[in-house]
Amino acid sequence: MSDESNSVDRFMEMFATLPAERSALRKQRAKAERRSQLTAAQRQRQQAKRTSQINFRCSPEFFADAHHIKGYLAEQRGHPVSVADVLEEALVLLKRRHDYKGTRTA
Repeated sequence: MSDESNSVDRFMEMFATLPAERSALRKQRAKAERRSQLTAAQRQRQQAKRTSQINFRCSPEFFADAHHIKGYLAEQRGHPVSVADVLEEALVLLKRRHDYKGTRTA
């Protein structure tokens, strides 16, 4: 009889919370499971705050230089560096060199 009452109690516990609460807990658990499956590089990429996109054509020399600098900086810093990181840093240096004090539009 004790086993039967325990199983009934466990069955009733499944319905003790409201469906909305179970749904929220399920979504939270799914998010945690997805996050736990990410590699270190994927977790690091999620920290970037880039929401705008720029597309442009460039010469093969520019392309090669950008990727060589990217590799060089990654080796120097000991972590992955993207071409976007290189261009952001270059833009900061260019603005400083030309004493640009424009306003941000984005």
